[in-house]
Amino acid sequence: MLTFDQIKGQDTVIAQLRRSVLEKRIGHALLFAGPPGVGKGTTAQVLAAALNCLQPWEGNPCGQCASCRLMISGNHPNLYRLLPGERSIKIEQIRQLQQTLSYKRWGSGYKVAILEGAEALTLSAANSMLKILEEPPSATCFILVTDNVSALLPTIVSRCQKLLFHQLSQSVLQELLREHGLEPERAELLARLSGGSMARALALAGDEAFWEDRRLAREYCRLLEEGDLWESLELAALLEKRHNPGQILDFMEIWLRDLLVWQLCPSARLLINCDCVEEIANGRYCPANLQKALAELHLTRRRLHQNANKRLALEVMALKLSRELPAAKEVTG
Repeated sequence: MLTFDQIKGQDTVIAQLRRSVLEKRIGHALLFAGPPGVGKGTTAQVLAAALNCLQPWEGNPCGQCASCRLMISGNHPNLYRLLPGERSIKIEQIRQLQQTLSYKRWGSGYKVAILEGAEALTLSAANSMLKILEEPPSATCFILVTDNVSALLPTIVSRCQKLLFHQLSQSVLQELLREHGLEPERAELLARLSGGSMARALALAGDEAFWEDRRLAREYCRLLEEGDLWESLELAALLEKRHNPGQILDFMEIWLRDLLVWQLCPSARLLINCDCVEEIANGRYCPANLQKALAELHLTRRRLHQNANKRLALEVMALKLSRELPAAKEVTG
């Protein structure tokens, strides 16, 4: 069983929760908010175990008592987990939760209800949840876990104690990935590419499509540097055929970002593509043109997100990049 000591990179939140457990001053509603894959769900489960542990130590669950064994098995009668079904949490699920919470609790601990993906609450479910939070059952702790706090009703947020989780640092991610058996070089690269998310880093480690998209993005950037209009339009056509061109655009943006960073401050530790230092260092570019190219990529991603004409948006992007990238190299020529 995990303990608070084993949750890395969220020291402020963990210290606050341990203090609350030790002082037995737990709010009836907690809101765990932050990016995906940074430990919110894991922390919620550890807290549930700590609040029911029969022999806690320094705010941690012991992992040995009858309560902890039930938690490990996933059959603890005081723990309720609510997950989105078909992308939403419906009012029927909240009503079922309310009925279940009316049953007598096991032992002297807390009933803990974990709502994962709380931003998926439908309006009717959110209003029903709000009524429960306004008159919460005794010895009950609700933990709402969300990647998008702005999607929750403000009235629900106002009735919760908000705990903010942050992206994991590269050093923490590297340490965790090495503990999962990854080689140091691979761990460092994934730590930089995953945006501070452990879940994303683990998912990417074995995702062949991810690594192929990364390779293609660099190839496309090199092609656009040549400034051939016909090939640029062919590139747009290739991107349009892909189910999700956004990932390649992400990688293109990361690549250009690294080129720009190197021109402004040539330091390998600032690069995301840490396995391509030599190639990046050999390039000479005009920062102003790279900034224009990055702005165009960002604009294209926003257009695609807003359901603009996919082919047209990609063609405009390719033509503009085929002008800016060659100009960036010519200036320094």
